[in-house]
Amino acid sequence: MKIGKNQYIIVPNGFEYDFEYKHTVALGSYLALLGDRCDYTYAEHNDYKCLLLGYAIDAEKPERDIDEMLAAMSGSLKADATNIADITLYWGGRWSVFLLRGNSLIAFNDACGLKQLFYSSNIFGSQSRYVAQAVRAKVEPQADNYIREAMRIDKEYSWPLSKTRFTNVYRLLPNHVYCEGRVKRISTTDRFISLNYTERIQAVSRLLRNAMIAANKYKRMAVTLTAGWDSRLVLAACEDVRKSIDVVTLKYTHISDSHIDVQIPKELCTNYGYNHVLLTCKPVDTEFAEEYKQHSENAHDYWIQMTQSVQDYGYQDLLWTKGSCNEISRNSSGVLYDWQITSNVLSKLYGIVANAYSKTILDNWLVEAKTYAKTSGYSLLDLFYWEQRLGSWLAECLNEADVVGETFTPFNIRAYFEIIKDVPVKNRVSPKYSFFEDVLNACGMDLDIPVNPNRYSSFRSKTKCLIKNKLHLLYGLILNA
Repeated sequence: MKIGKNQYIIVPNGFEYDFEYKHTVALGSYLALLGDRCDYTYAEHNDYKCLLLGYAIDAEKPERDIDEMLAAMSGSLKADATNIADITLYWGGRWSVFLLRGNSLIAFNDACGLKQLFYSSNIFGSQSRYVAQAVRAKVEPQADNYIREAMRIDKEYSWPLSKTRFTNVYRLLPNHVYCEGRVKRISTTDRFISLNYTERIQAVSRLLRNAMIAANKYKRMAVTLTAGWDSRLVLAACEDVRKSIDVVTLKYTHISDSHIDVQIPKELCTNYGYNHVLLTCKPVDTEFAEEYKQHSENAHDYWIQMTQSVQDYGYQDLLWTKGSCNEISRNSSGVLYDWQITSNVLSKLYGIVANAYSKTILDNWLVEAKTYAKTSGYSLLDLFYWEQRLGSWLAECLNEADVVGETFTPFNIRAYFEIIKDVPVKNRVSPKYSFFEDVLNACGMDLDIPVNPNRYSSFRSKTKCLIKNKLHLLYGLILNA
């Protein structure tokens, strides 16, 4: 099997494997097999052998490079890795890190798990099929039936949480670390508890701007822009890098020139002095589609056109920058009391096939997650969005995009979520999103050009917002019906 672009597998030394790869990197008693264009940083600090696959940025100290980040981490890491979330609190980018001290291995990835990390025993890889081939894992019939049904009913299907098609091959979810053969949850010490509302606005504004500065040092960026909130926040954070970025909008085949996702980006860039590039998506090329599907084990037809456009317009070597991951902070799934949330509710909200297989997985997750939600301060609904919708669905989307180039979102930083989680929910939900308007203002951008105009103007949409964000008991009853 060929290790694809920006992909990897890590095996013990002496392990017999049958893979095609571009590079190898020794990590003590392990060997990393890397596909083409898989960036890596290897370093030895404080008795640790450190391997970072992908790229990382520091949104607290954007001048720091990856080697300095690894040195600082290894110098303060506890043996049981219980403080790993604190150490990487300001780390952004898209990365998986492997730390070896003696025979003890620690593995974890970025805040939202966007650099995929699958494991089985002492084998690790960016796709479950690589790990499965290495350990000769068999397809699990229930899992295979589940994904076939999910593909039939949802063009953006995803696996439920840590499961894969293969027996005993698992995904490492966000908020988890692999340490000496065990996987456990991680959490942070609350550094932001004393911040008032205004200070949180300033902290978020500073963090996003620093993230863009640090990412721009790694690679020139193509910043995607629509009419929505998240890409608007990204654009507002670009002031310090405006001269070295491209601002781009994809015009998909199903939208017209008059669509708000075309017209509002043009108007924004004119008002704020950015050069705007409109990329008209071309029909999917048969040859590209074949390459795309060979690259990824669960290739989604729905995402091919988006990825092909990066190649069609020559953006392969730029950092394709998106507004993904902020949905957690905007309570995009609505607001429920934790006691209202069941596997049935989660299935309805996220298009998960509701059967005995998925129900068991979700019920098991809920048992542990309810305790974690109480201690961490995150709502259970947002925690599930984080670990399922981002850690599984979005991670797979970006993994598929690796066939043409690397991606970035400035929201994929644990500190960002930690700062925002204590902002009153009423300031973070539709239709007003007043906290995010305040962040825009702090970044020097106003709302003279509206975000998603008319989206919440109809009676139906106003009623939906009211039920999702205010009438928790009614919302729960509807979802449990």
